[in-house]
Amino acid sequence: MAKEYLSRAGNVVDIELVPQPSSGIAATRRAVAEGCEAVVACGGDGTLREVVCGLAGSEAIMGVIPLGIGNVVATDLGIPMRPLDACRTILERNVRRIDIGRCGSNHFILAAGVGFDGEVIAQTSLELKSKVKNLAYIYAGVRHLPRFKPKNYLVETDTFSGEINAIAIVVCNSYRYGGYKLKRGISIADGLFDVCVITGKPLLDPLRIALSVVYRWGVPRRNLLTFKARRVKIASSEEGIVHNDGDVVGRLPMDFEVVEKGLSVIVPRR
Repeated sequence: MAKEYLSRAGNVVDIELVPQPSSGIAATRRAVAEGCEAVVACGGDGTLREVVCGLAGSEAIMGVIPLGIGNVVATDLGIPMRPLDACRTILERNVRRIDIGRCGSNHFILAAGVGFDGEVIAQTSLELKSKVKNLAYIYAGVRHLPRFKPKNYLVETDTFSGEINAIAIVVCNSYRYGGYKLKRGISIADGLFDVCVITGKPLLDPLRIALSVVYRWGVPRRNLLTFKARRVKIASSEEGIVHNDGDVVGRLPMDFEVVEKGLSVIVPRR
């Protein structure tokens, strides 16, 4: 339907299916190499992350047709959830330059980080996720909670350096995280990360924070330390899984850096 609708407006549209994880990165790079002016990501936040990785460093534009479970990126950018309305937005071609984050050799739009959330993502069954959607994360979180303990992290940035004991550290490019607003005032176009350190004691605090996330109350202020930075390095003597935009992408130590105005994306006119 999307191909037919966009083609009728005079566009040459090719479709490439990306059934395997990370195959979207290679597909996007091929499109850029072939001279495509825009790459339209049809999927959820994981698909968009792969397209962003493929577009990073190029002048090609990203369009979005939300077809995923959370569609947090689309929500943040104001892109309509109905595919036909999203196609109309693409045809309007209203382009906005936004920041993206670099995480090792990967890129992201929303956030990256380490800690409880990353461990839960790593333990979430893709098969279960396809059946029950976000409930799969809740199930994995409840199972992991009794074994989880906050870890000590060495955090080095251009504005802060020190050791932190944390439940999770989230390097935010956008104010939306997992579908809720982690902290107000975070801009996707200010050239800065907002580093959000979630603190607390074992078991009860992670449980309380997890429930706050599920019900979208936000992390309690007493458990949240924030500061801004352009570059962040996180290390730990303990094993640490690194995630960004909902996917596991590596392990500590990891460097994070803002790519200011690093992506052109089609968004609705205001």
